[in-house]
Amino acid sequence: MTDPGVLLIQLPLHPGCAFEPTGNIPLAPGKIAAAGGLPPDSVMSRHAADNRSDSEIISFAADRKPSVISFTLYMWNVERSAWMAEKIRRLMPEVFILAGGPEVAKDNGWLRASGAFDLLVEGEGEPFARRLEEKAGLRVTAERRNGFLSTGKCRFLPDDWPDPYFTGHLDGALDLPAHLETVRGCPHRCAYCSYRRICPEPREIPAKRVLRSLEMHRASGRTEMVFLDPTLNGRADFRELLTGMRSMGLSCFGEVRAGTGNLDAAALAEAGFHSLEVGVQSLDRTVLKALGRRDDPEKTIRSAMALKEAGIEPVMDLILGLPEDSPEGIVTAGERLRSLGLGENVQVFYLSILPGTLIRSRAEHLNISHMSRPPYWVTSLPGISMSRLTDARDELSSILGYDLDMEPRPVLCDGWPDTGLLDLRLAGNPGIGGRHGVLRVTGGDLWANRRRILAAAAARFEKDPYCVLDVVLETEQPFPLDLISMLSETPRPPDYHDRTAAVLGREGRLRTSVIARGSLDGEWLAACAGQTVTVVPLPPGVSPGEECFEDGLGVLLEGLHDLAALSEKLADHRERVFFRELEMERLWCLDVLELG
Repeated sequence: MTDPGVLLIQLPLHPGCAFEPTGNIPLAPGKIAAAGGLPPDSVMSRHAADNRSDSEIISFAADRKPSVISFTLYMWNVERSAWMAEKIRRLMPEVFILAGGPEVAKDNGWLRASGAFDLLVEGEGEPFARRLEEKAGLRVTAERRNGFLSTGKCRFLPDDWPDPYFTGHLDGALDLPAHLETVRGCPHRCAYCSYRRICPEPREIPAKRVLRSLEMHRASGRTEMVFLDPTLNGRADFRELLTGMRSMGLSCFGEVRAGTGNLDAAALAEAGFHSLEVGVQSLDRTVLKALGRRDDPEKTIRSAMALKEAGIEPVMDLILGLPEDSPEGIVTAGERLRSLGLGENVQVFYLSILPGTLIRSRAEHLNISHMSRPPYWVTSLPGISMSRLTDARDELSSILGYDLDMEPRPVLCDGWPDTGLLDLRLAGNPGIGGRHGVLRVTGGDLWANRRRILAAAAARFEKDPYCVLDVVLETEQPFPLDLISMLSETPRPPDYHDRTAAVLGREGRLRTSVIARGSLDGEWLAACAGQTVTVVPLPPGVSPGEECFEDGLGVLLEGLHDLAALSEKLADHRERVFFRELEMERLWCLDVLELG
């Protein structure tokens, strides 16, 4: 492998399940590398970014010895990226480190003050791409611009630059959807959205050129497409595009504004769209108008129902914490969606007061309090506390009949590659690697060895402070449940994942679980299940019944199983069924729990 001189890194989100895809498609680094004429291996591969730990990525960068490193910053990776940049600089004082992405904004004070990056680049990266190999020039720019550069208003179309799928800069695996950007820019003025800050005016690739690109993807064997356009149905030649897609046999996903303009559900279905995200946000017209959205809520409802009738699954978005709205208003909106048959796939978000948005600039005037770090969620509005918002979200979950966010799922199977075994009968502590590591504790009195267990968990976060750790405690005897609380307090820097988990009442990046073997006291088991995921192993050939799930317990099954039959039998308990066989667990997560 040759040294490309430049290394571009995009770090992933941490999903709640180890087998769940991260969704980390390094499209932005791929586009920049292709536009700059950089070698394909200048982009850290999706597999490496998804699976390597903090220290492993730092070692990879140190081994490559690039002159320039660039990070793409999103809410979920910005703090990890900044920490990593500082560590890399200590190992490689001469490297130039810059960053771009949605987190880079003039008013993102904590990021600019962090000093983690030599240069922060706001805006579209393609015009800047050819400068990445000019380290001396980058240093001059950083000094002159005080470490912050805006690329300004751009006029190019997205396909004016090489497509990274066809230049080798992006993993074109056929089991992954192709991510397409046919429009850059947005005509809408939503006060909470940061996209318009970077791309204030739509620049559309003509439909004929989009269709040619789709044909090229299809010829390469890719038929699943994700359209990244902020408003798929906002383009002037939308009908021409849909007509051209009819005979392609594609499976597509995108986002639409159902409350403005025409939305031809039949034409979308014929073009191959199986699901569409519909930005409802609120069903209160006054609230929407105050946010700069001119949508007609009733038209949004009618359009969503038409999509469903045409065989397209509408994914309905609601936002909690919008100014001039109330938690009760969003609960009422959820009730209405359910009553109309639109409640099967509802996403409920807390309002994020994002850097670079209009609402951020007006937050103090509106008396809105919010987190100063990602995810920047609103914490209070006039007369509305965070607890009221949380209660409303819980009520919405009850109304819709499903958890809006699943509990993190621990790795209880054998064979997970990033597992460290701490056998309390033996000396030594395990090394744990990988982005999602597992510390499996077995072989002794857990409470008597608590300091050793806590030290092993702490050692993981000392080395990899922004990674995930499952602590799996195997026991044949009860232990004081204070150990669970003590583990949860293992020192680590808070980030996006821990802050969201704290609000949602979930575990963050440290996730505990208990495998209870032998004949343990039922009262203790119930208390343990009330604190953390607790499972009882069943011998091979034993099929779990309803009694296995009493008091919140789960089961750990041995051997091979008919997953379809098991799923039907245990429909009400699927999330508390675990498997010892890795492949059984993987298929259960992806096919039954639909986390894929």
